[in-house]
Amino acid sequence: MAAGFGRRFGRPKLAVPVAGRALLFWPVQAALDAGLARVLVVTGPSPDLDPLLPEDPRLETLRNPHPQEGMGGSLALAARRAQELGAQVLVVLLGDMPLVRAKTVWRVARAALASPAGVAAAWAAERPTHPVAFAQRHLPRLAQLEGDAGGRRLLKELEGCLVMVEAPASSGLDVDTPEDLDRVRKLLEQPVPGGKNGFHLK
Repeated sequence: MAAGFGRRFGRPKLAVPVAGRALLFWPVQAALDAGLARVLVVTGPSPDLDPLLPEDPRLETLRNPHPQEGMGGSLALAARRAQELGAQVLVVLLGDMPLVRAKTVWRVARAALASPAGVAAAWAAERPTHPVAFAQRHLPRLAQLEGDAGGRRLLKELEGCLVMVEAPASSGLDVDTPEDLDRVRKLLEQPVPGGKNGFHLK
């Protein structure tokens, strides 16, 4: 999900550089590193973010012409495309959460497929967070969403059946303010053995 306006941040934030890449690059790369068959990036009507994304044939950009109406419309776009592709599961990530790990994305997807309720979410810092995954049977309902509620109503209905997947506490951090950006920069720019970024190893 990358169609928001970043109002709390004070300016468009997904293009802001973090560890040598745009903020949006990191969660998209995590989804790719997780081995998902297709990664759908839902943006606003402008193509400004396209050059900042990883280059991968599995990547597809979807344009939300009315992002001001809320995340529901963006999620509906993704769900409809996932249906067209015959996806077994839709994993939802937010473009302002750069510390999510590829392993977490994969584990949440697998948990939703295995769950009787067909839904799973990451559990970080003692609270549920993204990524959230919905099995195929929930896609028709998600495809009808609108407004700013996103999938919260469905998650609320399935709350007692929601499978939680343990994730590192840092992975639940999102960038809503410049202070948040400073926090994730410090974490994302930490050197790790082998010269690779530790948040996106498979």
